[in-house]
Amino acid sequence: MSTEYKPTFGHRLEYLLVWWLFITANLLPRVWARFRGWYLGNLLYLALGRRRRIAKRNITERLGVPRRRAARIARRNFVKVAQNLLDFMRLPYFRGARRERWMSVDGLEHLVTARRRGRGVILATAHTGPWELAAAYIHAHGHSGAALATRQHNQLVDGLLNRLRGKAGNRVLLVDEGARPVLRNLRANRVLYILGDQDAGPEGRFVDFLGAPSSFHRGPAYFARRLGVPVCFGFSRREGPQLHAWISPPVAADPDGDPEAEELRLTRLYAAALEAWIRRYPSDWYWMHRRWKTKPPHLTDDEC
Repeated sequence: MSTEYKPTFGHRLEYLLVWWLFITANLLPRVWARFRGWYLGNLLYLALGRRRRIAKRNITERLGVPRRRAARIARRNFVKVAQNLLDFMRLPYFRGARRERWMSVDGLEHLVTARRRGRGVILATAHTGPWELAAAYIHAHGHSGAALATRQHNQLVDGLLNRLRGKAGNRVLLVDEGARPVLRNLRANRVLYILGDQDAGPEGRFVDFLGAPSSFHRGPAYFARRLGVPVCFGFSRREGPQLHAWISPPVAADPDGDPEAEELRLTRLYAAALEAWIRRYPSDWYWMHRRWKTKPPHLTDDEC
């Protein structure tokens, strides 16, 4: 934790609530935790009016579905987010036969192919399904790595969640620690997870996503082009008690191509892969985020 950080009363209360979730999630059998997630998700859907409205509006506008169907997708999304949270709390015990029974991953062979170059691999993922458990599964099957993340405001909770991740082999590299940890991870031929699906603000790269110009983080395409690192796309989903993830074949930047054009191409490939996954499994993506809040300063044929 930062030496300047002084937790507020609200932060301490949130920390205690997360601890309570962790303890109670691991006291109950997983089937009961799943039902508990159903109740928690529905409670959050009713209580978090602003997030509910954002989710329903996003679904209606981006998927072009009627309001009633958008409401059903949004409610299922809240339930799945709650169930994913409770499964995440069981992350230290996500191992052995239990791990193999809960989850399957298609495309692990693509990570093998990508890592043959010895430069590591970027796995561009998103807030879809139980991605944290998918990373633990991938680690357990011989592909260690770390996720690039920003430091959370509540550093008490942030530290607790990172310790849970660490127990399952999921390391976290913080953006404010600079590029050296990222470079060390890739030079050790490990996986670098980057969640690039949320709004990146005015400094992001604008590409079409679900029918509208959207700001995407530049990191995955930048590292891939600058360091010559292959990129795989990987997303996860929940179907009842079963968890599933998919990893794409690797793609790479053309070392002789124009840098800007290559980064734009890779970003478009990521956006297209994510859009296809969302349209196939709409209730698994994090719709309650204001994904399209940043408008492009200008529209050009190259960017939108």
